[in-house]
Amino acid sequence: MEQGYICHEVIRNLRQCGHFLYFKTGGKTGRRRIFYFLLQRGELPQRELQDLLGVQSGSLSEIIIKMEADGLIEKVRSRRDGRRLVLQLTEEGRRQAEASCVKYERQVEKMLSCLSPDQKTALLDTLELLIEHWAVLDTDEDFLSPSGEESLPYGRKGRLGKAPTTDTEEDRL
Repeated sequence: MEQGYICHEVIRNLRQCGHFLYFKTGGKTGRRRIFYFLLQRGELPQRELQDLLGVQSGSLSEIIIKMEADGLIEKVRSRRDGRRLVLQLTEEGRRQAEASCVKYERQVEKMLSCLSPDQKTALLDTLELLIEHWAVLDTDEDFLSPSGEESLPYGRKGRLGKAPTTDTEEDRL
């Protein structure tokens, strides 16, 4: 098979995977990821949560305002440093966070259930290689999207980041 055709098919399939992940696992997943970090840490300053999520401050503020209005999180004085305000889950937020994490773990298992352990490892290796390569492309001024515009920013500080090398549950979210 011609390499050009294969490359286009790989990109087309990656787009389909991205579409599936976006629409079938909760959209931008902002709430789920906020739930996860607050469940794990108990409380977090908004800035630290922003760094963990790799999002812009305005985007995070918008989600937090909605979650506060829904009674899922609240801003309180830190137990460690009473001068600082931190975010924490409400009782209802904790209930929804736990349910969200359980549901997500089931989704992950089902999405990858067609792959053997060796295939999952090979896929992970391939995706990490692509992410590293694309991080270089994301800083290449000659690399433009097909429309001729600059590529869209990804990850922390507007750049595609290197794939996590640790194997913690936190890195998988």
